Amino acid sequence: MKNKEMYLTDKQYYSILLKIKKVVNQNSFKPYCDDCNITGMKYTETNCGFCNDEFTKKETAMFPKDFPERKDMKYCKSNHKCPFDTRVLDVDYAYGCFYYCYLFQSKGKATVEIIREIVNKLIEEIEKCADLVKQ
Repeated sequence: MKNKEMYLTDKQYYSILLKIKKVVNQNSFKPYCDDCNITGMKYTETNCGFCNDEFTKKETAMFPKDFPERKDMKYCKSNHKCPFDTRVLDVDYAYGCFYYCYLFQSKGKATVEIIREIVNKLIEEIEKCADLVKQ
């Protein structure tokens, strides 16, 4: 796999953000986070962040030949980030967002309203810049 193929395109990234927005703006939305610590089964997932397997499609999967058995999403580029990653956009985000994730680190304080505000604000900022949206 070539290095370039390991990362989401701008169009793919923006498309996933719009899917997240659709999910969090549903009236029935309730935030969900799972941090499994069982030995040999470590995983984290949410129903509204980039670590949600439901947002991974074959074209955004790291290993498309193994999809849907492996739903590992491609990495975000340095100008992309999950709405809940609290780090500043100036480093490579290829790994390690758990300890900077608002959803996991807020320990249940992430309300539906705050989640919606975070997602909607990030999309608004991106649409102002329009570089990602134009493609």
